[in-house]
Parts: sequence; C-alpha cells; structure tokens
Amino acid sequence: SAVDLYLAIDAVASAFSRRAPAEIIILASDSDYFPIVKLFNERGIRAVIVRAARDLSHHYEGVADHLITESDLASACAYE
Repeated sequence: SAVDLYLAIDAVASAFSRRAPAEIIILASDSDYFPIVKLFNERGIRAVIVRAARDLSHHYEGVADHLITESDLASACAYE
C-alpha cells in the first residue's frame, strides 16, 4: 500500500542521513520490510521487529537484531 511505501522511504532516508538512528523498530505483519532490514544490517543500524505470529513475518528471524511477538508487546503495554 502507499503507507508501506512512505514508511519504507522514510526508513531508508533515515539510514542514509548524517544522523542515522542506532536502532529502528518496525511493526510488521508480513515480510515486506525484509530488504530494508538487510540494508540496516549493512549500515550498522539495529533492527527490532514486532511481528505477527500468524504470517510471513517469521522470515525476519536471523536478519533482525531482535524479534518481539505481538503477545509480548501486549504484555509489555499492560505492565503497571
């Protein structure tokens, strides 16, 4: 979708900016961002993926620095 395209453009622009972030967190329900995560690896930027267990986002395993499941994110948000 167009939103994915805009997010991808922003992420790539950030990776090549003079003040590139040390870490980028992506909420992914599919593997669309896989090439961007590989780019982050090449640029020394840590990639954290919040992934859905029900779909192809498991492809990030071994490429992203950290994977967080939806249930782990929900538990963290419910913490008091």
